[in-house]
Amino acid sequence: MAEHGERSGFWSTLPGILTALAGIIGAISASYVAIKSIPASTQSTSQHPVTSINTVSTQEPTQIPKQAGGAISLPSPSQYSVSGIWEYDAESQVSGAKCTNRLRLTMDGPSVIGVFDTCDHTGSGVEGTFQNNILEFSRNTGLATVQQFKLTKVNANQFSGRFWNEGEILDAGTIVIRKQNPKKE
Repeated sequence: MAEHGERSGFWSTLPGILTALAGIIGAISASYVAIKSIPASTQSTSQHPVTSINTVSTQEPTQIPKQAGGAISLPSPSQYSVSGIWEYDAESQVSGAKCTNRLRLTMDGPSVIGVFDTCDHTGSGVEGTFQNNILEFSRNTGLATVQQFKLTKVNANQFSGRFWNEGEILDAGTIVIRKQNPKKE
């Protein structure tokens, strides 16, 4: 105990230290569960989602296919999603280092979040956008550096582009990502 009327703070006592340690372990566990629970795909499992179409046509009306019971069957619009597991190959133009690993992405509208498995074990959470066949995202390395990525869609299962660092650790290079277990289109 403290002497001469001094009072010891709660956080410097054994119960305070144990409470702080339990809070840190709980936060780390919750973060791990949250990252591992990101679904591999947010795509709809429906073959024919309900779609609203407002158009004016100058052509003669055509026969609309009907399902059993008289329901109208409309073709589903083709909407691309980057959600899924990707393998990447990155090569630094600064150090010449090469890295092959995985990237897990989830897309909601144009927004993209995910987990970037890195070869140097730095921060791996990513966030960005996918619009007009361009995938852009960034990640905080945790080393006073943010790594930026800009990739262009090559085909349904591959993107190619570049990365560069902004901050204390300078690096730049090329990256190619390929979708793992792609769906047949």
